[in-house]
Amino acid sequence: MLRHRTLTGFTAVNPGVGGGGGTIGESKLAVTAGLANVEPIEVVPGVPAVEPPDQNSPIAASYLIPAGTDPQHRLRLLESLLERRPDRIGRPFILKPDAGQRGYSVRLCRTLADAERFFASYTRPAIVQPYHPGPFEIGVFWVRHEHTVEADTPEPSPAGFIFAITLKRFQHLVGDGVRPIQRLIREHPRLRAQERVFLTRFADRLHEIPPAGSRLRANIAGNHAQGTLFADGAHLVTPALSAAIDAVARRFGDPAGRRGTFDFGRFDLRFSDLSRLRSGSLEPGGIIELNAAMSEATNIYDPDRSWSFAQRTLRAQWSHLMTLASARRRAGRRALSLPQLIRELRAFYADRPGSAVSD
Repeated sequence: MLRHRTLTGFTAVNPGVGGGGGTIGESKLAVTAGLANVEPIEVVPGVPAVEPPDQNSPIAASYLIPAGTDPQHRLRLLESLLERRPDRIGRPFILKPDAGQRGYSVRLCRTLADAERFFASYTRPAIVQPYHPGPFEIGVFWVRHEHTVEADTPEPSPAGFIFAITLKRFQHLVGDGVRPIQRLIREHPRLRAQERVFLTRFADRLHEIPPAGSRLRANIAGNHAQGTLFADGAHLVTPALSAAIDAVARRFGDPAGRRGTFDFGRFDLRFSDLSRLRSGSLEPGGIIELNAAMSEATNIYDPDRSWSFAQRTLRAQWSHLMTLASARRRAGRRALSLPQLIRELRAFYADRPGSAVSD
């Protein structure tokens, strides 16, 4: 910031993403529309939707249930959606905030009763999304080359590169037929460090004793704040995967792939076959989210990597961010002022409904 002589200049990055390029409060539906190169349409009255034209697209379809304090009304909208789009979304499905972070209030809903409980506590706009079972998930951090900010980049020349990959390892509780879930959490070598999160998540099952040898998945959302272990996935980077991610990123908001409006951020991607992923094959609906300016190269949280590795990675990440944002500013993109940024932060966090603990 000192070198670029600005405190908020980084908010000029990602001109196709709201909230200061993804700094705070950007709409997940709008971001998905940019990824899919389509305009949201109402597939059900009152429910804007982003559906990639090709059902084999790696971008997950997303639907917006508007804000409201009447859970029953929002539930009726959801029921209509499930009835009218059975080829696009079924059960189970994911409900999550349209503007959220760190896995806040993400819910896996197997029944409409699950959705009703979500709507009762979360009153802001919410995204409905098909559930991709994985079982694997990675975070792919992509960064644009500075020289492509204002220049056409014809294929096959890459517009950017994979800066980092995080392999997300979901945690499990292993039953022994003796200890209840509460004890399994408190005596787990890793989960006990986030005891509050897991005791809250399993609040209605704490005294249940899982059978010996059974495995209970401890979380659904692939976020370290929700208990997922993050590992450095640098070994997953291949030329084929780099090309596949580049092809998606460079076309953000521009089907022709010229002067794309996305510069910097992390794709959260689910998949079932590691070899196919490394060969550049992205599964239908596998890209479940794109986080922009304030996303992280989350491989820094790998417990097997050093503190100095994390610091080097963060410095490099922020150097790329500020360089790209400055290039956008030189091209005429305006950054948020400090008062604007403060107002956006206050509006986002003020009286935020729902629970910080996800499924």
